[in-house]
Amino acid sequence: MVLYEQQLKTQDAVQKEHWKRAWESYRQQETGEHDSTEGVIKKLIENGMLSGQRVLDIGGGAGRYAIPFSEYAQDVTVTDISPRALAYARRYAEKKGCQNIQYVVLDWDKINISTLGWDRYFDFVFASMCPAVRSRKGIDNMSAVSKGWCQINQLIYMEDTIFEKVKMQFPVQPGYDPHNDRAALQAFFNILWEQQFDPEVTYLHQSGCQSVSVDEVIPYYLRRLQENVSEQELRQFLTGYSEEGHLSVHQNTILSMIRWKVS
Repeated sequence: MVLYEQQLKTQDAVQKEHWKRAWESYRQQETGEHDSTEGVIKKLIENGMLSGQRVLDIGGGAGRYAIPFSEYAQDVTVTDISPRALAYARRYAEKKGCQNIQYVVLDWDKINISTLGWDRYFDFVFASMCPAVRSRKGIDNMSAVSKGWCQINQLIYMEDTIFEKVKMQFPVQPGYDPHNDRAALQAFFNILWEQQFDPEVTYLHQSGCQSVSVDEVIPYYLRRLQENVSEQELRQFLTGYSEEGHLSVHQNTILSMIRWKVS
């Protein structure tokens, strides 16, 4: 168990810093419009996870999932350590007319379940690419507040055509990327298996193009290159592939969805 948890924690600080610095760049999260969101929700509806259910979205940020969840669920509680992220979620939910979402600022690792009144309270507990659940405590808390199912989403593969060109231009060893983390899925599965759960894993394969600004991708690419390339060099290179400051990026992704039944 300790070995598997160490697999999750090895890059925990890196991942937390990634999301701390990057979430505001991904403004599409505010609208819930992202290539994988629709596919994930379709799977959840097929599995009966949303309709009429009481749902908890951990580390839900700007509402990428919580807002579309609210169209099907009885009610949705979205948590995040960032008040600013939840303010984005609240504002966009109000624009959409969503009235069944609660917003709770908290550190998932440090919650007091009894004080919150959340013991076996939710029908479905969900976390997507969330550093807060990358520990035994984070996983245990998910199981403790659920009276039905839990699910963790983890990207295990992402190929980006523009970044492939960047790597050819700047031949440095890329650093850890939370979007390419197969070890995390293995660790989640093994921890749950040793806890006597029967984890189920499904995969969402997607391919598509999106238009992103050069300004948006530079911080992400610099982190991938471990800042061994200057921002000026990178910007100059990317500008050569851009039109009016935007890049056409083709991505292939594999999103793993691991779920387990608590009772």
